[in-house]
This record gives sequence, structure tokens and C-alpha cells, in this order.
Amino acid sequence: MSREDWACMAIIVIGLILFLVGANIYNAFAGYLGFFLFIGGIIALIALYIYNYFASRKVPRNEETAKTSPFPSLYNDCTVGLLCLTVL
Repeated sequence: MSREDWACMAIIVIGLILFLVGANIYNAFAGYLGFFLFIGGIIALIALYIYNYFASRKVPRNEETAKTSPFPSLYNDCTVGLLCLTVL
């Protein structure tokens, strides 16, 4: 796991702890802060995984495809994006 993953996990754990502390002592600020840190950490973790997936991917360039289509990798990107959305 990378440092970004560990940072997101730490934010998620801190958010969960703050949420539980806020619920236990009836402190709305701590509860909402923990809730938003928890949700933000999960969203950031998912965004990092999606970004790393697309950044590390190598799209093969075919001469025939490049000549016939102005957007040769659009079909591959859309199908992978739709696949990711259906899994979520």
C-alpha cells in the first residue's frame, strides 16, 4: 500500500473515532466532523484507485484504428468506466 492509501485509511479511522466520540458525548460538531472525514476518506480512496488504474494503463495504438476513428481509445475508456460504475 502506498502512502496515500495509508493516509486515507488514517482519515477514515479518525473520522470513525470522532463520529463515535461525538455520538457518545452528544457533541454535534465532533459527530459531523467525524462523519464527513469518514465519507471524504472513502471517496478519496476510491478516487485514488480509479486514477491509478487509468494512469498505469497502456492503451495500444493501432495504425488502422487511429486512421478510422478520431478517438481510438474512447470505446475502451467508456466500457471500463461503465464497468467501474456498475460494480460500485
